[in-house]
Amino acid sequence: MKAMKKRMKNAAPEKFNPHPYSFLITGEHDTVVKKTIAAILRRLSRTNVLRPLAKRGLEAALAAISYGLSSKGHALVFYALPNNPETKKIMELIRNAKERHQILLHDYEAYQVFMTVKKTLKVEGDIAEVGVFRGGSAKIICEAKGHRRLHLFDTFEGIPHVSEIDRVYKGQLAASPEDVKNALREYGNVHVYKGVFPETAGPIVDKKFSFVHLDVDAYESTRNCLKFFYSRMTVGGTIISHNYGDIIGVRKAFDEFFADKLESVVELACTQCLVVKVSSLEQPTAAGASKEAIEKEWLPG
Repeated sequence: MKAMKKRMKNAAPEKFNPHPYSFLITGEHDTVVKKTIAAILRRLSRTNVLRPLAKRGLEAALAAISYGLSSKGHALVFYALPNNPETKKIMELIRNAKERHQILLHDYEAYQVFMTVKKTLKVEGDIAEVGVFRGGSAKIICEAKGHRRLHLFDTFEGIPHVSEIDRVYKGQLAASPEDVKNALREYGNVHVYKGVFPETAGPIVDKKFSFVHLDVDAYESTRNCLKFFYSRMTVGGTIISHNYGDIIGVRKAFDEFFADKLESVVELACTQCLVVKVSSLEQPTAAGASKEAIEKEWLPG
């Protein structure tokens, strides 16, 4: 028993990832709980205990564990990805990218981004990401986008604006544009813009978009991104944002912005949300708008 406790304490859960199932745990001390669950499942997988459970499916095992966690204020969420060669290839690509670049997305979140880019290629428009950090998620987008134009925006000096409700601090997540360019040098049609968005949006004011990925972590930045991109999304285009599920400012910005619109904010597993453009009522700002015009239209006074 002591030996098992020691192994559980020193467990490395990221190495346990049985395809096609994975899991995440929410609640206080989720990292500790995740290590414990991973260690238990690894231990069980080496014994005969899982054999009877296999007859009922892995869902039954996870359901039993989830029931036990619920009494402690945790939630266990499990999901299945399609068990086919294409999915395995995509997940291998994602994990290889995570080994070489710092990607702040769960495997499932990266998969969601990849597949949404792929599925929206039939929709007219460019692709954009605001909140690039070191280019990890942009690399996932590049693997899926083909020859479509990708516009990448980041201050590269960290988070620019922080409100009272944000759980981040100004200057957090700073990075280097050179690192991003180096990470993406093998891909074509990629444009990197340094500065506070949407002050840097001059080159794209007359563009339409099929896919936009937001990872800006704060209320004001999220609100400004939505205000800029919403009217420029092609019908059928999709916005995905990271941290909707775990950063209050991001959730507040989305919920407020779409409160009076036809589109629904769909919360996904992990921390993402997704919005598909269904209305074309609003029109983008005229082409050639100046930086001053953009600031007047989009930035708070």
